[in-house]
Amino acid sequence: MSAFARAVDSLFGKLGVAAIFQPRIGANIAVTIIPKRPDEIIGLAQNDIATEVTLFDIRTAEVAEPKADDVIFFQGTEYRIIGEPRRDIHRLIWTMEAVKA
Repeated sequence: MSAFARAVDSLFGKLGVAAIFQPRIGANIAVTIIPKRPDEIIGLAQNDIATEVTLFDIRTAEVAEPKADDVIFFQGTEYRIIGEPRRDIHRLIWTMEAVKA
C-alpha cells in the first residue's frame, strides 16, 4: 500500500461517515463517504446566484465504477448522482455531485 493510500484511509477513518451506495444494477454497498456542501456561484447576466451543491467523496477501493443515476443513502436522505464521477490524480478517491432524489 502506498503512502498516499495510507493517507486516504486515515482521512476517511477520521472524517468519513457511513452511507449506502446503490448502483443502478447490483447490490447495495456499505461505504464510508466524506460529504461536502460548498456553495457554487452561478453568473447569470449581471447577477450572481449562490446555490448549494452536494459532493461526496468515496474511495475507489469501495466502489469501482460509480455512474450517473446511482444513489447514495446518507443520513436518511436519498441522493442521486448527476454527471460522471471524477477520480483524483492518484486514482484513490471518486468525487461525485449529487442532488436529493
